Amino acid sequence: MAGNELHEHFASLFGMLFGKSDRPLAQAAWHSLVNDRAPREMLRSVAHLKLGETSTAYQELNRILEQTNQQVAGQKNLDIHMPVFIFHNPDDSLEVLPFPFAGNRTAAGFWGKDLLKNLQSMKCGSSN
Repeated sequence: MAGNELHEHFASLFGMLFGKSDRPLAQAAWHSLVNDRAPREMLRSVAHLKLGETSTAYQELNRILEQTNQQVAGQKNLDIHMPVFIFHNPDDSLEVLPFPFAGNRTAAGFWGKDLLKNLQSMKCGSSN
């Protein structure tokens, strides 16, 4: 599921927790935040109060939110913080390779892997 689609599903769940009459207010609050993590944490907090910590629904939602946060953080760390170098091949093609030589552990973990392919598959499968 694409990141924007998943985020909108979270928004719908958030609205449902407030009930039909307050749903527009909940949606306005959800969409007023400028990043994606804050609304997810709002959803977690409201679900905790409405559903209870021991409910199966809350536990499953909490698990999904935590997984989403980890995937998004991992994606952003790769996109923003991993040092890379561009290698110009003799056939004029270019390769983007991780640059682990300065001690970056993330880059070291991707050494020998197709970096662009890995980043593309993460973008197709993760959320923002």
